[in-house]
Amino acid sequence: AIPLNEKRKPTVVFISLSLWNEGMKDVQPGEDLKARVVSLRFLGGILALGKYVEEEIGAVPVFGSVYPNGTTDAQYLAELLFAAAEMRKLSWCVIDFLTAAQDPANPGRWAPGAMEDDAHPNDLGHSLMFSAIDSGSLAQLAKSRTWTEEEPSRSASQSRSETPMASSRSRPALEAAALVPVNSFGMRCMALECFGCWSAF
Repeated sequence: AIPLNEKRKPTVVFISLSLWNEGMKDVQPGEDLKARVVSLRFLGGILALGKYVEEEIGAVPVFGSVYPNGTTDAQYLAELLFAAAEMRKLSWCVIDFLTAAQDPANPGRWAPGAMEDDAHPNDLGHSLMFSAIDSGSLAQLAKSRTWTEEEPSRSASQSRSETPMASSRSRPALEAAALVPVNSFGMRCMALECFGCWSAF
């Protein structure tokens, strides 16, 4: 369970995880079935986290998609594309980190000069990820979910019904990122991600 300060509950929770950290780094060339198992386990975890955020925290989950890796080969690319496509089917907001930060000439790998190491972006990589932000949509989401410390938590059903960008499976993926300076939108958020310590309430 995620420890929460009852007086400072988040309204939006950003979650960004990677296939690499979830097990792809241990998959050997030719182990296609093992690679797909990693992807399916990853997607199952995403679903579980989204439901937890809604039902237990009473907040809106916003996910970062899978993102590039410096070792991406044909097998890894297939799993990146599979996971990204499945995440786009979610009813929650999804940030397209993969498209924003990959090398168009080498899909699935970091854009030239954008990686700190194979698994992590550097300043340029973070900037490219930041470029995926549609700040207007994110501000709308923040405004629709902001409450005061005195206001009681909203139920998961209220959260989904009152938040237009988290309700329709047919809507486009939200172009937003955990890198956004959240205080400028007047919202509290909590970030759970795999390559840094962005966290604000």
